[in-house]
Amino acid sequence: MGRSKKRRSKNTRPNKPRRQIPSREAEIDALAPAYTDWLGKDATDHESHYVLEFVKMVLGFHRKLQPRSSCTSFRALPLEAAICLCVDEIAEGDDFLFIPFVSSMSLYTNFLEQTGRWTGTTRQLEDLRSYYHRAHIAFEAVGPSRGFEWSELDPTEQLKFLEETPLVKKARNLLAAVDAQLHSDSVPTWRQAFWASVTLFDQDAPDENSAQVRFNILANLGLTPTQGSAERLADIRNTFSNGDNPDRLALLETLVYACFENEFGRDSSPYSDELSVGQTIGRILAHAAETTGSVSGLILTNPGALIPGGTTPETAEFYAEVGRRLKYLQELGLIVIGQDISVPTALRRCVLDVWEDTEPDRLAA
Repeated sequence: MGRSKKRRSKNTRPNKPRRQIPSREAEIDALAPAYTDWLGKDATDHESHYVLEFVKMVLGFHRKLQPRSSCTSFRALPLEAAICLCVDEIAEGDDFLFIPFVSSMSLYTNFLEQTGRWTGTTRQLEDLRSYYHRAHIAFEAVGPSRGFEWSELDPTEQLKFLEETPLVKKARNLLAAVDAQLHSDSVPTWRQAFWASVTLFDQDAPDENSAQVRFNILANLGLTPTQGSAERLADIRNTFSNGDNPDRLALLETLVYACFENEFGRDSSPYSDELSVGQTIGRILAHAAETTGSVSGLILTNPGALIPGGTTPETAEFYAEVGRRLKYLQELGLIVIGQDISVPTALRRCVLDVWEDTEPDRLAA
């Protein structure tokens, strides 16, 4: 009886452990500390954490489309497809999240470029910038088709909100100041009373621009050194204090509309062939009003993060000016700057109406 022989594997070497390919999440997590440092100490959790979560989702789909890609090199066309897949599969088609995906990838791309971590080509970077730019313009033109809904306040709630804004409180105090000047012992002319009130020290805005702020508020009510009158002033004050709710609401909405219109339409040279400062503010706030209700606060804390690498000092100053003027609107109570830049629900319709009336026709080009 012969011995039984054990079968031996033809491969006598021990199995080597498979090389673990890092996941997209792990690759991006490894970059997170550098990304946070790049954003700066004033960045919020939204910019330092949630943006990377959007990036992980997009690049996760991108890897399925382009298995050999990396998190530091990707092309525009597959990225566009990956963002659309994110909207379809993660957001279940609610395309109000389209711009957050695009903006997160744009910011992440700037991070890679500015810190020397981009491993793709210059042409790929140019194609990505072109895509991000086109995506914003296209979305502005059509807006979200589904998934984002907000209810406008009823007139009583709208009036209550507006009356509590610093803008309206300043306006009320200014009207009283002009009236007091007109009834002073010196009995000045309208022009004298106007300028005396505008140049008075204002504890609410003790800076070199406070007189200009007061001038603009009165002008937005139709009161200027040449166009105002004591009779017009009396009518406006009476509406402020004793008018019926519809009349008071109409007056305050006109004031707010004029304030946004001035900011969106103010003449300011663009840093390139893009939008001017005022138009950029309009685009930011229209996006905030029409989609998620908020946009990144980096325009205030670190505007350089929003600018592609290699740009000029003029570009940095452009975004700094945008930030200063957004802060001015916050001081008037017309926007909210916290973790993000938001438009209060009571003002969303007004912002969208002003932007529709002032938006340049950029799609025809």
